[in-house]
Amino acid sequence: MNKYGIIGLGWLGLELAKALKKDNLSVWGTTTSTKKLEMINGFGIEALYFEILENGCKGEIFDHLKQTTHLFLNIPPGLRKDSQTDYVKKLSNFLDLISENSIQHLIYVSSTSVFQDQKGIPEYTENSEPNASSKTANQLIKAENLILELQLPTVQLLRLGGLIGGERHPAKYLSGRKQVSNPEAPVNMIRREDVIQLSKRLFLYKKSGVFHGVFPDFPTRRVFYTQACKAMNLESPGFIDLEANLGKKISSLKTSNELNYNFNYQP
Repeated sequence: MNKYGIIGLGWLGLELAKALKKDNLSVWGTTTSTKKLEMINGFGIEALYFEILENGCKGEIFDHLKQTTHLFLNIPPGLRKDSQTDYVKKLSNFLDLISENSIQHLIYVSSTSVFQDQKGIPEYTENSEPNASSKTANQLIKAENLILELQLPTVQLLRLGGLIGGERHPAKYLSGRKQVSNPEAPVNMIRREDVIQLSKRLFLYKKSGVFHGVFPDFPTRRVFYTQACKAMNLESPGFIDLEANLGKKISSLKTSNELNYNFNYQP
């Protein structure tokens, strides 16, 4: 019998767990907050406290991992809050736990920020080599390489664009700001609903590889954020047009074709 584990029952992971549970699948997951355990268990999802640190892991999940066939690994790097965090070391500590377990299928959540914003707005596909050069991006790229080296039957790397859903919308953070840069750069976004459906499709697909989760519609930052703020009755941001636009376009065409998946939720 298949058993699904989700490392990180947060904004995304918990909703995926609910969707798997609704499909009558056996699912468990982890949270770094002991206060959330009772709430998550109330959804019929077994939740365990587990935290990945640079010097090891806190919380016992080894027995659950031994029984898990499908694993969704969504560990937020936390690099925006603490740029000194060694995310690669933390991920490596976790991967040591699964090296001798029964996991047949692993989905690892990464980010399209592994690609560099540039003049000319390049397009990056699932076959493109990550080329971002920031300290944060370097850690994410090294983390991806660790995942792709895993000797498991199915290893899938899922790069997601900007996440939208529920109460989360990036327009809230740009509302009212002045001189916002790169107004003509495209946005690369995906709604949580599409991430959940895409993840479920990946779990049914037994081929390893790199996949992209970005809605295939790319309005400019100016259009997207102005319209979003208007819809939410927020003050629109002001943009600056005095410099060349830096940006990128993330293609999900290979993912869509390979999985026969249509992105259905317009950001």
